[in-house]
Order: sequence, then structure tokens, then C-alpha cells
Amino acid sequence: MFENDKFSKILDAAMALPDGKEVLDSWMSRYSLPLVLSTVTREMDAVTKALRLTINDITPEFIDSWSLDSTAGTAGRDKAPVTLEILRCASQTRRAGEHNKVKKDPSAFCYEMLGSLGNHRSQASMNTQAIQGLFVWATGCSRQIIDVLQKTGFCISYDSVLKLVNNLASCSIEQARIVARGPHALCWDNINISTSIFTEQRVNGPSKVRSGTVAVLYKLPNAKRSDMLLAPMLERAKKAPGLSFNADIRPTPDQSASFNAQLLVHILRMLFLFTKGWELYEGLPEFQHLARRRQLPPGYCTEQFPVRASTIEEASVEGNIAVPEDIMRRKDVNPFTRMEVFQQAFGLFHLCLNLIWALLHIHRGSLKQLGSLTYFFTLLDKARLGSEHPDYHTLLAALMQILNGLVLSAWKEECGHASFEAFAASKPTPQELLAIAQQILYKYYDSPDATGSAGRSGTQRPVPQDDNPHRNLRILTRDLLYVVELIRAISDGDIGRIEDILGSLAMMFRGAGSNNYCTEILHFLHNLKHVWTPEFA
Repeated sequence: MFENDKFSKILDAAMALPDGKEVLDSWMSRYSLPLVLSTVTREMDAVTKALRLTINDITPEFIDSWSLDSTAGTAGRDKAPVTLEILRCASQTRRAGEHNKVKKDPSAFCYEMLGSLGNHRSQASMNTQAIQGLFVWATGCSRQIIDVLQKTGFCISYDSVLKLVNNLASCSIEQARIVARGPHALCWDNINISTSIFTEQRVNGPSKVRSGTVAVLYKLPNAKRSDMLLAPMLERAKKAPGLSFNADIRPTPDQSASFNAQLLVHILRMLFLFTKGWELYEGLPEFQHLARRRQLPPGYCTEQFPVRASTIEEASVEGNIAVPEDIMRRKDVNPFTRMEVFQQAFGLFHLCLNLIWALLHIHRGSLKQLGSLTYFFTLLDKARLGSEHPDYHTLLAALMQILNGLVLSAWKEECGHASFEAFAASKPTPQELLAIAQQILYKYYDSPDATGSAGRSGTQRPVPQDDNPHRNLRILTRDLLYVVELIRAISDGDIGRIEDILGSLAMMFRGAGSNNYCTEILHFLHNLKHVWTPEFA
């Protein structure tokens, strides 16, 4: 009876009958539970083994390639299909399983539960817990919260997280050592760490804030070792002429034309972003930024290698000299100690930061001055912008809101329709939109010479070109367009677009009284055009 599947066919036939199915269900209920339990035990043993690792096994490369689906998900599908189906069935109703295919897919939840069960069976099975422990630590969870999550099987303990962080730091240092042997860029900035407010008040006691410096090494995507030779640059530096305003600082006709084209795109994008009906226009090639020189490939992300933070404060000349000596080498002699091996440049974020601070200094004005930044801040009910150096993101958001409003106001005046909806419904051609944007640029944002309102009689009608608030507003809008172009060029990774406006930015910094940053830009332009070899530049 047990040969050739005869018994199985008998059971299949009995199961097809209503009475037979009832009898078989009653019989199987007495023996199915031990069968399921033994199957789950066997599968979970395999899952626990598959997810087993140690803290020393976790490296930056492991973290980059890690995902919940490739770890716990793969272990569940390959090692524990029955257990995974049980969890899937328990996590949703039958109706939800039939209809919810995307919005409420329980797969990630089941993989997480599978990883937690494996960790509960063995602390060494921490493939998911280690990564999640890093996540909750990096997001600022307290020690108590992390230890509570460890008890639930979500992550490893707080002490284990700190050990893992220390191991990863050592791995990062090894990676940075390898990168430092080849072409790379080294950047550093100050860091302020808040300690406990309940510090002991005594002589030489701990401070509430600890200051230091953190440095990051970046791989240069197109650099060659032959282009990094110092001797040709030193030779060129000896023969390099001084900067010429007409040849080196003032934008060339090509750079001016490129900058004008980029501004037209910005003006059009503000219209598309804040009004409706332009969905078909946004992707047209006429409304895209013109690529300039040395643009990074689409989707490229610069590889970065942070090194350990130090307690050296870099907010001084001595500190900036001490930082590379501490990071790169110690007690070295020759060109390194003379800082000749470092080809210096400003940081792009600091350029944006100091630029908007400089513009705030120029255009702050007072509440009584129409068109001043103080007037707009009050009008928009903006707070925390009264200091000399307010928060970067807060100030930038306020400036962009002001610029967007000014641009939309200009579009409203020049579009020739009663509303933006009617303007969009008229379906203007790309050439017509570009022509209107060019008209807006010349009419509202150019800064022609003006004598001001002095000398005008009280009965004479104000002329826009002679109206000081109007003139100041045009200059403010022009300056904010430089900010938009700089930020967008950095975001697009187009170094050529940044180079096109460096001369103008140097003049803006000089006019704002930021002589140090003006000098930084001029020093960079001198190196770029006269000192560095063309291959290095």
C-alpha cells in the first residue's frame, strides 16, 4: 500500500470528500504541531548560523553592501521557508494578504522578526542587530533607549555599539592611509561637542563645550600621479605674473554669456516650481543648465574617508598649520613643513556661508528702508536673523523665499496675463518664455548706474531708475541670483560654472568688506591661471 504513492493517492481522494477532509483534519491536528515545531527548530538553527558574525567582521565595506533583504531576507527564503510563511501569515489577515501587495507588504517586518528570533537564540547571531545598533546610536538615541532595544532583540548593547564604532574608526583610518598615498584632497573644519551641563566646578575642570577639528580625505576622480608633481608648480610660481583685472578677474564674454544663460534657467525654474501648468516644460532641453568645464558624471558621488577628530582648534593660523602636521605626518622636514606640498583652496560650503553673510551685511538696512532685508524679514515674520552670523540654513531659506517672491512678482508683471494659470493655459513656446525671462533679467535685475532720488522735487513723479529702494532691490536680486547659481553649480558638480563667477564673487566680497575671502579667491585664481600646471588645474 505504501509503494508507488498509492497511500498518498488514497489520502488525496479522502481529502477531496467533505467527510474525509473533516476526519483527516481531526487526525492531523494531533500530530501537526510537533511536526511544525521540529521544522521551525531545524530552520531557525540554520538561520541562526547564517546570521552569525562578530564585531570584528563588520567593516565599512560590509556596511556599504548590507541590506535587510540580502541578509535576514536571504536567510529566511533559503533556510527557513516554513518559518517565514508562518510569520507572514501571522503578520496580516487573509484579506490583506490577497489585496495588499505594495503599500503594506509585511516582508521587511518578517525579515526583522526573523533576525530578532535568531539573535534571541544566540547573541552571536547579530547580523541585523549590529547595523541597527549603529543606526540608533548615530541618530542620537540615549544609552537607556539602546539598552532597552537590545533587550527586545532590535540591536546590540550600548557597550557593544561603542566597541563597533571604535573598530570601524580603525578601519577608516586604514582606508585613509591608503588614499593618502595617492592623489587626494584634504579638508578640515572645526567641530564643537557639547558635554554634560552638570560639569564639576573646579580649577582645570571640564568645559561644557569641547572644540576641535575633524578632517576628511577625498579621492580625486580624474587625478594622475604625474599631474601632482610639485617641481613644475614651484617653477611656474617663480615666473608667474601678477593678476590682471581685465584678463584674470573680470568675466570674459564667454563666461558672461554662460552666466546669463544659467540665470535664465533659474528664473524659469522658479516659475515652474511655484505655479501650475508647466509640467510639460520642465524636462525640455531649452530649460536645462548649460554644462561647462570638468562637470562630474551624472550620479557620481565623491568617495570620502574621515579620520579621527583632534582637539586642535583650527580657527587660527597656528591651528591651520598644526592640523595637517597632526593628520598627515609628524616631525617631518623639507617641503612638507614649509607647506609647499599643499595646494590650498577654499571650501565650497564656506564660500556659500560667507557669501550670504556678506550679502546680509550689505543689504540688512533698517525697517524703514523699503526693500532692505530687515524690511523683508519683518514682512515674512522671520526670527533669529538679527545677529551678524546667523544660522546658515535659516538665513539661506529666508533669502531664497525673498528671491522667489521677487521673481514671481516680475513674472506677474511681464507675462501679459491676469493670472499664472491663464499664462500657462496660453501655452507659450520655449523661445517666448526665454525671451520674457531675458526681459525680466534686464529690466528688474540688472544694476545700471543711478543718481538716486536726491535732487528730485517733491512734486516730480519718481522714476524707477532714480528710485533708491527700486535700485537697491535690483542689486539685492542680482546678488541673490549669484547665490542661487553658486549653490546649483555645486549641486550639479559643474566646476566650470563656479569658475565663471569667481571673479564677480571676489568683487562682491571686496565690496562687502570681506577682504580675507576676497584674497582667498584671488589667490585661488592666481594659482589656477598662472601657478598650477594645466593638467593639475
